[in-house]
Amino acid sequence: MVQFAAFSSDWNAIHTDRHYAEHYTLFGQRIAHGLLGLVVGLCLLSREGWFTFWPRSWIVLTGLDRVRFTEPVFLGDTIYLDIEIVEMTPAPGGKGIITSRARIKNQRDEVVISARVKLLAGRRPVGESAGTDEGRV
Repeated sequence: MVQFAAFSSDWNAIHTDRHYAEHYTLFGQRIAHGLLGLVVGLCLLSREGWFTFWPRSWIVLTGLDRVRFTEPVFLGDTIYLDIEIVEMTPAPGGKGIITSRARIKNQRDEVVISARVKLLAGRRPVGESAGTDEGRV
């Protein structure tokens, strides 16, 4: 928490001051920075290996849309990621945009953060079978 506060320059007392958070906030305790929860939650995907979900041809993250911080993430919470691909659209140059819906949940199965994640990836030529070129997605 302190490292994220230092890196982001967000020293808001709701994140960094236990006494303040306990006595003067509606949560009654410190909460994680929203962006810290988002980054940690999305990066949980890497525990399974990035390419168990994303194609090996992914190039760059192009957007985070509809990001919502719907519940607080408290220190000591366990969070996990529920993510699914909801759209794939062609892009110029043999590329495509993959849109996923991500929901980061806590140990009570409450959605604490949600977002649409978009990334640019290479794509197979139209008509090419998935089994013809192992390693390309």
